[in-house]
Amino acid sequence: MKHFIILLHTLVLCGLLILSPINVHAEKVFIDTDVFNDHYESTNYLNQLNVYDYIEGNQFYPNQSISRSDVAKVIHTLFKDQLKKIRDYEEQPFIDVLSTNPYYESIIWSYEVGIFDGDHGRFKGEESLNRAQLAKILVNTFNLQSSSKTPSFIDVPEGHWAYDYIYTLYGLGITKGSNGYFMPNQPVTNGQFASFIYRTMQVTGLDEILASKEPKFKEKKQLASKNVLATFPSEYDFVWNQIGKNEQLELEGVNEKNEVVGFYSTIIGKELFDITIGESDKEDVLRLYGKGIEAILKNNTPYILAKDDGHAIYLIEGKYVTFFFDQFQSDVVRSILWIEEEYEMKKEGFYGNYRVEARQEGFENLMVELMNQARVIFGVPPLKSAQQYRETARKHSMDMVKNHFFSHTGSDGKNALERMLADGMNFIHGGGENLAAGAYNTIYAHEALMNSKGHRENILFKQYTHAFTGVAFDGTRPYWTINFFIANE
Repeated sequence: MKHFIILLHTLVLCGLLILSPINVHAEKVFIDTDVFNDHYESTNYLNQLNVYDYIEGNQFYPNQSISRSDVAKVIHTLFKDQLKKIRDYEEQPFIDVLSTNPYYESIIWSYEVGIFDGDHGRFKGEESLNRAQLAKILVNTFNLQSSSKTPSFIDVPEGHWAYDYIYTLYGLGITKGSNGYFMPNQPVTNGQFASFIYRTMQVTGLDEILASKEPKFKEKKQLASKNVLATFPSEYDFVWNQIGKNEQLELEGVNEKNEVVGFYSTIIGKELFDITIGESDKEDVLRLYGKGIEAILKNNTPYILAKDDGHAIYLIEGKYVTFFFDQFQSDVVRSILWIEEEYEMKKEGFYGNYRVEARQEGFENLMVELMNQARVIFGVPPLKSAQQYRETARKHSMDMVKNHFFSHTGSDGKNALERMLADGMNFIHGGGENLAAGAYNTIYAHEALMNSKGHRENILFKQYTHAFTGVAFDGTRPYWTINFFIANE
């Protein structure tokens, strides 16, 4: 046994990913409006309805006052099929609104349904609304009524011209004010307007009417490929179908309708979301999408994600997209993973439901395939799967779970070599071990191991001929033991 090569390295991955409750698609990504903003839920909801498609760039400016033109545009986009015309726009009543104005259609519509009257023949589209004016618009436009007018705003006494409008909103829960003030003369910000509109939709039931319609952006899902090399159960309500091997490795997440609702690719030169695997790098991703998700809202509670320089997560076109970077190759994009938002939503908690036995073997077998992809692109022969010995690795993973430790030395004092030999693997003359715990799934665990020097060396060590893996769960949190060995010829 003097030639035994031992390369033992550990890795603990810690993180929390709890997913957004909104089950619709957004085309825009705003990098200045996160879950810590008071108006995030409202802005995000409207964004999912593609209300803000007209905004250029990825800045929403939630604290900037909203213009009259933008108000007309948003309400027109949302309610053009719900509000009826009460008058005709004749002979250009707004002398400052030309047909070349990008908001022309929305402004004309907003006049015809009675939202705006103008001011002495002018629309004044660049000017902002104040909060009292918006209260009047909402009450009149949506015929809002409330019997609750208990005075609570210091700056809105009886006799104020907008008293009835403001307290109608207050009685319906559309506004609460701030510290006893409504601030009727303050300009309405983009964020405040989103919240006013969103709450009005909830009160009137218009949110349900809009939700019942077929979204214009809903796309037909791709059907699964027929050439399936292997199938791996997952923590989602779908299975992973392997449709390529080694340097061509790709996985399709396939639901019971045979539709592709998730995808993972490692193919160099493949372009997804305007990013090319093996050619684009982290800077390209950041330039296109910003810094990525730092926290995600669930049930009005923000959950902060663990920071990891090796990947970045985004919500793009109704999909949770993860770009994985190779930190040993100048942060080039190593692979791309996406999951339909609906399926992230249905997944329980961070790791999935407690039926872990259903996905245990899938987690184990997939790890060998992922490691072989990495080996082949770096010119190293692929490993032979030795999953018939998985129980040796499983026992160590379970030992760590039951006895609350994380180490290559088991609770009985044995190391990786001693465990393999004790289980009758006396035909080996070299080996090593990687450990991982707490990763989101096997893909995340593997990508993190590839960004850790010692683990990467194990994965790419060309003398290794075989590998097997064993997974155990602490509740739903997975622990991986990955064993490599050199078999006697």
